[in-house]
Formats: sequence, structure tokens, C-alpha cells
Amino acid sequence: MNISKSTFLTVILFLVMTGCTSINDAMTPSLSVTKDRFDDTLIIKQPIVPANSSFSDHQTGLGFEWKSSIPSEIILTVGISGIENIMGADFKIDGKDIPSPITVGHLTQYPEKNLSFGDMSSVYSTRRMAMPIEDFIKMANAKQVKMRVQHIDTYSVSIFGREEMAIVGAKFKPFLSKLKELKVTS
Repeated sequence: MNISKSTFLTVILFLVMTGCTSINDAMTPSLSVTKDRFDDTLIIKQPIVPANSSFSDHQTGLGFEWKSSIPSEIILTVGISGIENIMGADFKIDGKDIPSPITVGHLTQYPEKNLSFGDMSSVYSTRRMAMPIEDFIKMANAKQVKMRVQHIDTYSVSIFGREEMAIVGAKFKPFLSKLKELKVTS
């Protein structure tokens, strides 16, 4: 069987890209479902993972969780590599600005801990924010999301989404599936 060089290269590129996605997914923290032992609140949590689609983006991270005690909100954990004071975050979803999430943590947590994603390790500064579940669903289903993490006198930008190669993009689907399974969303 003879195949052209371009067909061969296309097949190899496909295998490499799907293999990298699987490896990245296996080497990053996954979704967890727990109950708070104090008040029996159900918690669905995706720990922070890289939210930058290229090395030219700032090294940012994004995690998210839903709690049965506040069912209409998603708590985001927004992070940036290094020790930075995080003032807030803005999101542009498929070219449209959405209202900025409300900060729910009084202070930046730094360093969060040493987070390791495959061969990349970093000290992350993080801040928690609340976003309406409707806006989160738009973000999770978007082709492209631009996230601007605000510092005291500057900001960091990263890009992720369905058409981008950021690790966080693979983490939305299991999270949304679990919300749907629990009849939180339709």
C-alpha cells in the first residue's frame, strides 16, 4: 500500500496531538466529588490546571468548583505563576466581554503550593472568585476564551477554549457532565 508523504505526516501529527492530550489529561489533577463533613454540602471540584494555550501566553491556571449550598454559582480558582497579588479577573468569551467574577477570597493565596503538571512545576498565586453558572457554561462551551488576570499594576493574559490547546479545555466536559447528571443543569 502506497501512501503519500503528506498523508503520512498528517496521520503522525494526529497521533501525536491526540496522544499529548491523553498524556496531559492523565498527568493533571482530575474532577473530584466529595461531601463536606460539617454540613453535608456536595462539592464537585476541578483543581487548578494550566489555562494557557501557548508558551507565549502568561503561565496561568484555572480551577473550578460547584457547591450544593450555593447552586447558582461556580467558584473559580484563578492562578498565575510566581508570587503576584491577584486583584481580579476578566473574561472575553468568543469575543464578548462577560461581567467580571466577584472575588470571594479576601486575599491572594501565595504561594498556593508547588503544582506539578507533567514536566512543568510552578509556585502559583491564586484567588477565588464567583461566577454565575450561566456564564461558566458559556465559558466551558466557548471556542476561545481570553482570561485577563489583574495584578496591582499590570495584568497577565492567557487563551483557552475548544479551539485552543490549553489543558483546562479538557477539564470542562467532565465537570459539566457531572452537573447534568446531578440535574444542576439541563
